[in-house]
Amino acid sequence: MATRAPRGPPTKASVLQWDAQTNEPYIRLPHPYSDFIVTPTRPSDISDIMSIFNDPRVYQWLTFIPHPFTQEHATQWVLDMKRKSDSIMDGVSPILSLSQGHIMDGCPVHVLRKVLPDGRYAFVGNISFKRCRFWYVEDEKERSRLAYENETKPIGDPGIVWSLSVHLLPTHHSQGLMTTAARYLITEWMIPRAGAEIFLVDIFEANIGSMRMAVKVGFVLQETLLLTSDIPNRFHKRLCLLRWRDDGRIQYEGYWTNEDGIDEACGMKQ
Repeated sequence: MATRAPRGPPTKASVLQWDAQTNEPYIRLPHPYSDFIVTPTRPSDISDIMSIFNDPRVYQWLTFIPHPFTQEHATQWVLDMKRKSDSIMDGVSPILSLSQGHIMDGCPVHVLRKVLPDGRYAFVGNISFKRCRFWYVEDEKERSRLAYENETKPIGDPGIVWSLSVHLLPTHHSQGLMTTAARYLITEWMIPRAGAEIFLVDIFEANIGSMRMAVKVGFVLQETLLLTSDIPNRFHKRLCLLRWRDDGRIQYEGYWTNEDGIDEACGMKQ
């Protein structure tokens, strides 16, 4: 738990709002999930991050997250994510960050929190966009070349390949929450405010929950890879690469589980 959460619905013109109390940006999800906000990480998130990454329903799908995930690991993770948020917001005033035309290098908020009836909030998961590192490309030189080119593209370049990563506490699975959060941040922030056009996710083929969630967000299957033995995941080897397209649900509706589309992911990426 933390201090009291910000209130007030977002507007389409500026989904990013500023919490003067905590001096940080946040985005509120749309109805019927308007009691959830997305903020930067905080030191109080360490124990919750440990809980997610040590849950067998999550860590079996992760590739580069160490197991067991210790307090030291979680502390570094929180510091790294906060550093990324600060980097995106560096030199940007709250007023400028809320303006509609200012292009930013990604999304400065990535921790999903539920606003409680008393105005406080609770950690429920994380969702982040990063420039893709192409870790699944087996040829080391090609992998390095792709990652370097992607990393050095200027802010707002539509050719930047963005990687989406999500993890949710099991208590909030199967509620459609992360599906809404991912699609909302893509369409209402990353596209208009980061100039993003290309989004990729990589999901192990056996992770049906995450596959279904990705399709509901609008991702379509590009290819399936058979990973070599040096990839650090002892559970799974077949990896699916999916690219975001707005008509993804129509083309791949076979991944849906019911007419309401409620089937949440455990852990979509590392």
